[in-house]
Amino acid sequence: MKNTLGRPYLSVYSNRPIQGRRKGVKKVYKEIISDIINSVRDQDLAPGDRLPPERDFAEKFGVSRASVREALRVMEILGLIETRRGGGSYITGLNIIPFLSTLAPLFVERQGLTFELLDLRFLLELKAAELAAIKMTPVKASYLMEPIERMKRAVSEENPALSAKADMEFHERIFEIADHFVLQKSAEFVTTFLEVSIKGRRRLVLERAENPAELYQQHKEIYDAIVTGKPEEASTRMRRHLNLVLEIYRREDPPLRDQSAGLKGII
Repeated sequence: MKNTLGRPYLSVYSNRPIQGRRKGVKKVYKEIISDIINSVRDQDLAPGDRLPPERDFAEKFGVSRASVREALRVMEILGLIETRRGGGSYITGLNIIPFLSTLAPLFVERQGLTFELLDLRFLLELKAAELAAIKMTPVKASYLMEPIERMKRAVSEENPALSAKADMEFHERIFEIADHFVLQKSAEFVTTFLEVSIKGRRRLVLERAENPAELYQQHKEIYDAIVTGKPEEASTRMRRHLNLVLEIYRREDPPLRDQSAGLKGII
């Protein structure tokens, strides 16, 4: 039997010994999860690969399909797999967002957390802009230009919702182009928590900005510095933009203003 990429389901049909087989029903789902993780580690399975059917896991471990489904649910919560309706379960590229989204509400009430998250996010943005400029290619330049064009159109149409979406995509693409796994995952971590603690604020920034065209121009200047391969200038432009965003956050959010009192801008 093969997966959708034509590779055999090595995880289920490999000769790898199963440690602690059938030590109890409560342990079964852990064995299944461990087996899948080991298959990814050993490169028997890769991101995008489809997992074997539930019945194959059930036969291998001598358990019910309900136990297999329990293991798959846990892995989906952890962001290790994604389940497609009617299409089975697939290995992800270590998507930590579902897991973090579950935890975020437990932490967002911590005093001062919002500003600390913003501060860290901004620092990550500066480094991402530098790396993106260093690793720029013509193909990446076109990819980064797409949200800039949508942002420009949104400003002319006075459409804050469209502008907010393009803004978010622009920053996400900078992290992609930077091609730094730990940096990108760190940004995902921070962003997931921020989406809970300052939900809707990105659109607020665009709605309350005194000059939306200025925000667009700042993004365009960041873009220009990145695509021309100027890391220091890209970081400088990004810093200027983020300080403006922070100032708007402070103006519109008194608790955040109190948290960041005495600071003129990001580090």
